[in-house]
Amino acid sequence: AYELAQQGKKLDEVVEYIESIKKDIVFYGTLDTLENAIKGGRINPIAGKLINALNFKVIIEISEGIVKPIDKARGESNSMKKLFERVKENISDVENKIIVIGHSNCEDKAMKIAKNIEENYSFKKVIISSIGPVMGTYTSEGAILIATL
Repeated sequence: AYELAQQGKKLDEVVEYIESIKKDIVFYGTLDTLENAIKGGRINPIAGKLINALNFKVIIEISEGIVKPIDKARGESNSMKKLFERVKENISDVENKIIVIGHSNCEDKAMKIAKNIEENYSFKKVIISSIGPVMGTYTSEGAILIATL
């Protein structure tokens, strides 16, 4: 939106463009903890506490406003590998894509991921952003979400 505004596009043109691409945007992410999902009633408390105790990280997909678990991994390193695998499976033409890394109060982790991406891929642009409060209530601290535009 910012780049379109800088190009002199009118507000209605920017809104129209955003509306046209938002249905195609899919986020993939990994949750560091299921604490907020348990508190929000999105997951059974016993199952959530067991998953947390065993250090499993849930890989999620967010598409058209629907959040669904798609995989799991034991430990942060394995969850990041699975997250990247999922992102790689669903992207093409990276030279013309922007990748957005959203984080929930873990900017250092997001910076490390961005560095890895910049060293291994040729995305047009890499953006790091904080996850907003609405998503943050679902994800808890330490979550990473990745999307390509």
